[in-house]
Amino acid sequence: MINWNDIKNFDVDDVDLTELDLGRFDVRRIEFPSVEMPDVEMPRLPDMPDFEMPQLPAIDVPVDRVAGLARDAAYAGVGVVVITAQRADERRRELTDQVTTRVRQLVDAVG
Repeated sequence: MINWNDIKNFDVDDVDLTELDLGRFDVRRIEFPSVEMPDVEMPRLPDMPDFEMPQLPAIDVPVDRVAGLARDAAYAGVGVVVITAQRADERRRELTDQVTTRVRQLVDAVG
């Protein structure tokens, strides 16, 4: 019967493998039978008909101009975001000042 506590407490470092002689093990060679495949001729696909691809019209677009327009649009978009953030911050400061002024007036009136 297997004592599971011995297996759980087993320490691999306690095993001495220096005197293990692998030459004493009988390892049989496995030979697989050869399988001969018959010659199979693949069917020939029919020739595809010749046809010409339609020609697309040539588009002469200066790439550097398109890249410049895209860059300008990106800069404009960033500018709009920056201006919007600045205006929102300005409105926040104005509202904070108004609330602070009203609270001070209220404290002065009560006190």
